[in-house]
Amino acid sequence: MPTAHCGWVVFRHDSPGEAVGGPLFSAPAVYGWPDCTTDSARAAAFVAEFVAALRTPRTAR
Repeated sequence: MPTAHCGWVVFRHDSPGEAVGGPLFSAPAVYGWPDCTTDSARAAAFVAEFVAALRTPRTAR
């Protein structure tokens, strides 16, 4: 495990906790010092939108 923030990757997981498929969201820090606050906010916003979409009835989409 790295000692510094390296970005975020979000995967869907099955009931035992294993990752399923490819990443749903990825914001790796690739150059210089990453901005952990901005990266974390982007990942949190993605997760919030993803969960909200799961709760929205299909007829409302």
